[in-house]
Order: sequence, then structure tokens, then C-alpha cells
Amino acid sequence: MVRVFRPPFRAHDVGWAPDGRHVWLSSGDREALAVYDARTGRVVAQPDGDWPPQHVTFAGGLAYVTSGWSGTVRVHRVTGEALRCNPVPVGSYNVQAAAGWILTPSLAHGQLTVLDERGSVVYDRKIARSSHDACVV
Repeated sequence: MVRVFRPPFRAHDVGWAPDGRHVWLSSGDREALAVYDARTGRVVAQPDGDWPPQHVTFAGGLAYVTSGWSGTVRVHRVTGEALRCNPVPVGSYNVQAAAGWILTPSLAHGQLTVLDERGSVVYDRKIARSSHDACVV
């Protein structure tokens, strides 16, 4: 264990950025995110979020945050600076990054959306009645 702290909201997802200096928390009860300095435990940014719950993953120096209820993927620098927001199918809660791709499957619609590292949608197809997780192999 590194540290114990009280987040500014009910936390849902926690992610350590690849730089090892930033920790992201997403909310389970409000449209909010918090970025912490991993060394000091202080909040260094509070980017806007969409409807909770949100999930977060990382690729390079970017963070990707999904909101299944809102049907969005937000792209940020790991420091918290917002870069873009793209629509994805409602129900796209989970998000994974690997091999230069960002994947978010829709639990509600069974669609798989694949984005490039800039956050642009490159593929969107219905693959099942419902899809909870996806991975790159």
C-alpha cells in the first residue's frame, strides 16, 4: 500500500498513468474525475466527466475516459488537460488500450468501438446482443 486518502466523491475506477506520476479516479455518483500527484497524494486536476460511472485507461501520455450512460469517450493528457470528446454507443462503459488501439464495447447494444490513440473512431460494429469486455490479442 502506498497511501490512504479520502476522494472528493464516491470513487468507481482507479488508474495509474504510465508515467507513474499521476493517478486517476473516476466517480460513481457524479460527473467528475480527479487526477492525483502519486508522490504527494494531492489533487492536481479535476477534469469534467460525463454521467457516472466512468472508466479510465491509458496509452502513451493520454487518458481515455468512458461514460456508458452518456455514450462518450473523453481524451485527456495524463495531467488532466481535456483534448476531445467523441460519441460512442450508449452502454460503452469499459475501455481498454493496447497496440495503438482503444476499445470500448457496448453492454447495452453489443457494439464494439475501436478508436486510434488520438481518440478518433476507426471501427464500430455490432458483434453481439451485449458485450461487457474486449481486448487486443
